[in-house]
Amino acid sequence: MPTTPSVQGAASPRPVAGELTASWLSRLAAVYRLPARDLLRAITGPLPGRPLAAIPAPGREVYLGPKARQRLALFAGIRQEDLGRRLPAAAHAHPLGTDRGPLWTDWYVPHRPWHTACGPCSRRHTRHPRLARPTPVLVYVTGARHICQRHRRWLLATWDTPSFIDLTHFPEILNAHRRHMRLLRERPDANDALAYACAVVWSWQSAAWPEEHLWPRRTAALARLLGLDNPLEVAAHPLIPYPETIAVAEFLATPAWRHQVPHASPRARTRASTQAAGTVHAELAHRTGRPWLPQRLAEAARACGRRRGLPDPLQHWLDGCIRARAAPSTATNRALLWTLPSMAQAPEHYDDRTGLLHHGPRPSSTRAHALGLTGGWHVPTERSLRLTTPP
Repeated sequence: MPTTPSVQGAASPRPVAGELTASWLSRLAAVYRLPARDLLRAITGPLPGRPLAAIPAPGREVYLGPKARQRLALFAGIRQEDLGRRLPAAAHAHPLGTDRGPLWTDWYVPHRPWHTACGPCSRRHTRHPRLARPTPVLVYVTGARHICQRHRRWLLATWDTPSFIDLTHFPEILNAHRRHMRLLRERPDANDALAYACAVVWSWQSAAWPEEHLWPRRTAALARLLGLDNPLEVAAHPLIPYPETIAVAEFLATPAWRHQVPHASPRARTRASTQAAGTVHAELAHRTGRPWLPQRLAEAARACGRRRGLPDPLQHWLDGCIRARAAPSTATNRALLWTLPSMAQAPEHYDDRTGLLHHGPRPSSTRAHALGLTGGWHVPTERSLRLTTPP
């Protein structure tokens, strides 16, 4: 085994649950005042025919072969089992299927969203006598960890310094987050409902109804808070529709509402769906504080019915509820409820969502990227839902 830096002195920093392997490796290397690449080279040694662990770009994850993981765990004084439990990517195969031996290491773009952990909460993990200042902890987005209730922060995705949105003046976001956590605890299909709710609310956002005043006010307030001159730069951030998204998810995940959708034969399903829509629209108007919503939703459903290939996700969910009432099994029932037409999904990339929310030249997102607004918790991607393609 190659010569490694001395481990004498203070203990190695422990990995935080859910942390990126590259984040922990960077914190470990910082203790010895080394770049992560050089520490990895010292632990694993050079590989023939390839420079080991090229300089990583910011926000990259690291793949470690089995022997590399073993040596890194031994060097840090941490059991491999503990390393695998705390670092989600540590025990996974290379995401591109590339594996050139047990000591192989590689940098890659994470396929899962991540954000910076709350600084005050993670300080005990990042404080170290050999470090002049704590290094940021990058963690994968899981559940509702994107908001710290204790410190009232929406956590953003910046790799070099902890960044966040101060939620002191957004009490509706904090309240929605508490409901989000309760939803995850109480409903087994909460993640499906949340992903579907994101698509429903995105269809409302992209419609740009003139009666909508809450989102423009929230957008302007967030832009002022972040010091941005153009509110359109933050219009695509998931904070803007977050309370409404949680409200819709709560509705979709409530079995009592699904059971109110009537049984119907295949011939009568369209009429049954139309009849149920009025009740559903009224309930969503009440939950989101938008008395004008039923009329707009009814108009949207009729427009989608006239133009094939432009599905209304809410109407599609209602149709799924009616079909699910006659489903023979729980698995079939679940598939019918949470299958979303592919064209109804919100664009995955922040810039694409920004462009669709603004009719005209696309505003610059340079500052949004610099502030970390384009990463972290976001509208679920296509991998979050079962998608169908239009015929």
